[in-house]
Amino acid sequence: MSRPRKSMKHIRTILQTRLRQPEASIRQIANISRCSRPIVAKYLGLFEEYPLEAAVQTTLTDAQLAQHLGIEPRLIQYTEDNHRLSKWLDSHNERVHEKHMTRRLLHELYPNFPKICS
Repeated sequence: MSRPRKSMKHIRTILQTRLRQPEASIRQIANISRCSRPIVAKYLGLFEEYPLEAAVQTTLTDAQLAQHLGIEPRLIQYTEDNHRLSKWLDSHNERVHEKHMTRRLLHELYPNFPKICS
């Protein structure tokens, strides 16, 4: 299973360090951003492929920056089980707000969800 993408905070730190200190090595940027060297090299490669100026980079939202760099958003896999779970959660979402209903009690109802959804 692959690891999740680095947070946009880490990606912004990598890019801002490169913009402020163009002479900084990958190792130095990795130490500053607390990311591994291969990750830093990956995002610096994206930054070279899709360059940005410092002023523009600070005005972009996380979603806009990810789209500019060509980073895919995390998608939820569509499976039959996920679809049934989504339906079950939608139908039981209001129950969390009922008096004396806890998430634990709601979770105890979950094993019965295939019978309820079918």
